[in-house]
Amino acid sequence: MEVENSAKEEIYERFRILWIAYIRLGIFIASLYGVYYLLVYVVNEKVNFTPNTLNIITWVIIALVVLKSVFFVINTLFFKSVVLYADDDGVWVYISVFPRSKGFYGIKWRGIDEALFVAGFVSLLLRNYSFAKGSEIILNSVYKGHEAVIHVNEPHKIYSR
Repeated sequence: MEVENSAKEEIYERFRILWIAYIRLGIFIASLYGVYYLLVYVVNEKVNFTPNTLNIITWVIIALVVLKSVFFVINTLFFKSVVLYADDDGVWVYISVFPRSKGFYGIKWRGIDEALFVAGFVSLLLRNYSFAKGSEIILNSVYKGHEAVIHVNEPHKIYSR
C-alpha cells in the first residue's frame, strides 16, 4: 500500500497559476493614469473644462482604481487557490476562494483525449503556459504548464487502455 502511495505522489504533481497573471492591475492603473493625464492636461488646454468637470473626472478615475483594486484582491485570492492536479480518477482543478465556495471540476480519464499547452514568446520566457484539456479544462498562466501536460498525458496512456 505504501509503494502505491509513494509512486502516486511522484507521478501526480500539483500545478498553480503563475504571478504573471497579477500584472494586469498594474497595466490597468497605468492606462487609467494615462487617460487622466490626457484629459486633465492635454484636452483641458484646448477645451478648458470647468473646475466641476475636473473634479468629476478625478473622482471617476479614483473610483475605477478602487474598484479594480478590489477585484485585484479577489483575483489574487482566486489565483492562489487554483490547483491543477491528476489522480487515479482523472484530471481536476481545485478552487477554494471563499470558505463556502470550495469545489473542483475536471474530467475522468475515460473522457480525456490529450492535454496540450499553448506557448508564445512571453510564455517561453516566463515559463507560464495556457493549459488546455479539450474544452473541459482551460487554464491560463499555469506555471510549468508544459510539465503539467506531460504529467497528464503519461498516466492517460495507462488509464485509457
